[in-house]
Formats: sequence, structure tokens, C-alpha cells
Amino acid sequence: MLNVEKARLDKILHNEELSTLITAIGTGIGDDDFDLKKARYHRIIIMTDADVDGSHIRTLLLTFFYRQMRQLIEYGHVYIAQPPLYKIKRRKREEYVENDQQLTSILLELGAEDTQVLDSRGKKILEGARLLSLLKLVARYEEIQRRMRRRGIDPDEYLQLRDKRKRFPQYLLLVYEGKRPIERHYAYSEADLRARTEELEKKFGKQLELFGDEIGPTEKAEEAGPTVRLVELFFGPELTKLVNSLERYGFGVSALMEHDEPILQVRSGSETCPVGSLVGLLEAVRTVGRKGITIQRYKGLGEMNPQQLWETTMNPETRKLVKVVLEDAYQADRIFSILMGDDVSERRRFIEENALSVQNLDI
Repeated sequence: MLNVEKARLDKILHNEELSTLITAIGTGIGDDDFDLKKARYHRIIIMTDADVDGSHIRTLLLTFFYRQMRQLIEYGHVYIAQPPLYKIKRRKREEYVENDQQLTSILLELGAEDTQVLDSRGKKILEGARLLSLLKLVARYEEIQRRMRRRGIDPDEYLQLRDKRKRFPQYLLLVYEGKRPIERHYAYSEADLRARTEELEKKFGKQLELFGDEIGPTEKAEEAGPTVRLVELFFGPELTKLVNSLERYGFGVSALMEHDEPILQVRSGSETCPVGSLVGLLEAVRTVGRKGITIQRYKGLGEMNPQQLWETTMNPETRKLVKVVLEDAYQADRIFSILMGDDVSERRRFIEENALSVQNLDI
């Protein structure tokens, strides 16, 4: 599949995949030749594999439709099929699963059905629907944990930074001498950030330029005096709300940290397993949920037999489709140009500024 953002019109017309698509749809392409009235189909459905390779092909197709057949999107004729990534079986239950998040949710649901949580003295404190609600909160924290580590932040240390107003820091100021980090300072709000910056400027006797995530210190390493890298901690406000919710279940910040001694016990059937944190509880319940379950991961639509493909992706009665809509033409145009265009430096800058904020990444 050709990336039309970088291709001339003659190359598009000579591309076998795209020329076949243009003929099948029947509208022609481009501002001068496109005619929506000639469309042979009311729905154009993009159906690719559920993995990262399928996402790449889908992006190339969306780029083509946006640049050469934009009215198909503007008038709501383009859809994206939602094929499953997994198929799970347990006893009489058989289910198709679209993504890893849904798989985790099902494993927790299955595990919570057969699990009781006891305190360190053996008293039952959680089970059923209340346990499942707690586990969903902890699963969100587990994702935040991964984002913390990507930014080089120790989760247990960060949890201890909760202030008297029950907030977590939203900003991190890293002070560099050349390429070497020498200090780190946290700020809880924009006002706090300004105050911390003023303190550093007073300390170093100069006005400091704040560089974004991965850019400043390496490019300015030879410059005399300190440089400051500003890291925005997007997960701070999210974690603040999450911990407030955990407290309604009787757990504080310390329950998210790993303890040497067990703080809870997980009972499933005749077996009891001690855990040292809520994250340990989450993994223990997931393990229970996996018992007796068969998980099949589809690498592609071609791995399914015809009946499975019909049930999951083709049958109009059961399939799931997402309509592609154009909400912000300026922003859409900008993102297509950056991510799919010829300007490598602009794309690199975009990736550097946004890579650490990615929440869903299939590697």
C-alpha cells in the first residue's frame, strides 16, 4: 500500500492496489475529478488485522481517502471494521476479544468470580462486584506505573510525594550541568511551577530556558551554566483521582507500594496466597482468571476459518463498525502532514514530544 502523502498523482494511478480501489469505488480521485454521485457503494469498510501491522495499513488507507476522496469521509461513507485480537474459551464460555484491555477486563471478571480477599489477620473484606470494581482501579494504576517508569520515575517514590491537599506533582524540573542531571524538583500546579522556576533562577543567577522532554540538555550540552528540562507528568491528576477512589475501599497510598510483609491474602478454592500490595492482588486474581482458560491470539484475519470470520467481522447482525468522522479539518490536515509527509525533522520532533505519553502501544 502506497503512502499517498509522499506520492505524485501518476504514481498513485500506477499503484496496483490503489488503482483497483479507485476503479471499485467509481468516484474518481482528486478535487477536479472526484464525483460522489458516482460512488458504487454507500459504505466503504476498512478491514485490517487487529495488530500493529493492521493499524499501519489502516493509516495508509485513511491517508488515501482523506487526501484523494475526502468527501467520502465528510459524508460518512467510510467505516473501520473491528476484528478480534483474541478468542478465549473457558468451560462453556467462548468469546472474541478485540484488544488487550478487554482481555484484562475479562480475566479480572473471571478471577473475581472465584476469589475472596482477606486482610492480614484472615478476615474476609472483599469479594464479588466490589472486588471487581477495586481491581479495575488497580489495573488503571498499573498502566500509570508503566508510564512513570518510561519517564525514569520510581512509582513508590512518586507515591510518597502526595501533598497535604492530596495532590500528586504535575511537573518535574530536571536541572542539567552539560549532559549530567544534577537536581530534580517537582511542582504541583502551574503557579507552583512558576515559583520553583523563580527559585532556580535566583539560585543560579540567570534566567533559565525550559526545554521540553527529550530536547534541551543534549542540544545545549556545551553551553555554559545549567539547563532545565521540563517534564509534564500527565498522569499526576489522574493518579490523584484514582487514589481518592481507592480510599473509599479502605486503602491508602501505601497499599499501592510493595511491602516486605503481606498486607492481604487471596483465597481461591482451598488455596490462599499472600500479597504485598494491591498490584500483587491484581496479578494474583488475573492468575486465578487464567485457570482453565484457553487464549488464542489471531496474528491476522487469514488465521480464521470462514465461519469465524463471518461471526466476528463480516456478519451485519453481529459485526462492529466505527464510522470515520472529520471533526477538526485543520488538525487532521496538520497530523497527516506531520506523520505521513516528507518532513522527517518535524515528524521526529512530534515523536520526541509525544512518545512518552503513549498509553496503548502494541510491540
